[in-house]
Amino acid sequence: MLLNSFNLPIKKDLTNLLSFVLKQSVFLIKKEKTKVKEILLFAALIMSISLLFAQDYVLEWQGPGGFDCTFQDDFFSTPSTFDMNDDGNPEVVMKNYDGENTTIRVYDPCSNYDLIWTHQIPGPAWIPGFGNITGTITDEMIYVIEGDTLNYYDNVYIINITTYESFHLAEGSKAIIVYDIDGDGKDEVLIKLENSSLEIWGDGTTIAECKTVQPHKSRLSQNYPNPFNPYTTINYQLEKSGLIELKIYNIKGQLVETLLKQYQNTGDHSVIWEAKGVSSGMYFYQISVDGQLVETKKAICVK
Repeated sequence: MLLNSFNLPIKKDLTNLLSFVLKQSVFLIKKEKTKVKEILLFAALIMSISLLFAQDYVLEWQGPGGFDCTFQDDFFSTPSTFDMNDDGNPEVVMKNYDGENTTIRVYDPCSNYDLIWTHQIPGPAWIPGFGNITGTITDEMIYVIEGDTLNYYDNVYIINITTYESFHLAEGSKAIIVYDIDGDGKDEVLIKLENSSLEIWGDGTTIAECKTVQPHKSRLSQNYPNPFNPYTTINYQLEKSGLIELKIYNIKGQLVETLLKQYQNTGDHSVIWEAKGVSSGMYFYQISVDGQLVETKKAICVK
C-alpha cells in the first residue's frame, strides 16, 4: 500500500501540510514512478486529514501588565479562579505586589472580562479563596499577609467584599481551606497553624446547626485548589452506600491513577490527590457508585 511506505505526520499547520504533500508527491514521481492517480489520492487524503484536525486559536483576553495568576505559598498553591459572585461561573483573580502593597483584581469572563472588584492589601499577601461565611448576600475574601524577618508568622484576615470591613482571624497559618463543612450553605474557614493545631472560623452557628443531612443525589464537587501543585482536595456526596471508585484520567482518556476503590456509606466525603509523577496539564477525575458513573470534572495541574 502507498500509505505504508511513509511515516505519515498529522500536522495542524496547513501550510506545512501542503509543503509536505508537495515534497512527497515529487518524491513519488521521481523515485517510485507512481501513477498520477495514486498521487492525487494520496494528496486528497492528506488534505482531508488537515481539515479534520486543523484548529483555530483566538486570543480572547490579555491581563494587565505587572499582574500574575500565581498565588503560591510554599507547597500550598491557591487557584487563580474563584466564583466570587456565586453565579456558577468562575472569575479570574489576579494580584500584583509592588514591594509595598498587594493589589487584587477580579475580572468577570461572562461580562467581557470587566473589572468587577479590586482591593489593596498592605504588604505581600496571598489569597486562599472567597466564601460566604455569614449566609448574607455579600461574600468575603480570605487573605494572608506574609510575615517578615521580624514577625515571621503569617496573619489570616477576612474582608467583606461589599463593605470592605476586615477582621483578623489567626496568626501563624500553614494551610487554609474555605469549605461548608456542616452543609448549611455557609462556608467555614479551616486554618492549620504552625503548631499543627486546627482552628475553624464561621458565624458561630456551625455546631448548633450541624446535623446529618441525607443527600438528594450523589454529586462530585470541583476540586480545590484548581489549578494546583501538587495537592488538591476532591469532595463528593453519596446518595446511597456502595462501592466507590474515584479515578484520574489524562486528556487522552488514559487512566492515570485510581484514587479510591472501597465501600463507603451515604453522606459527604473527600479525598486528596497528590499529583506525583504527572506533568502539567488538564486531567479528568471521575466517580462511580457500584459501577455506575456519577459525574466527571476537570482538574488542572501546574508545575
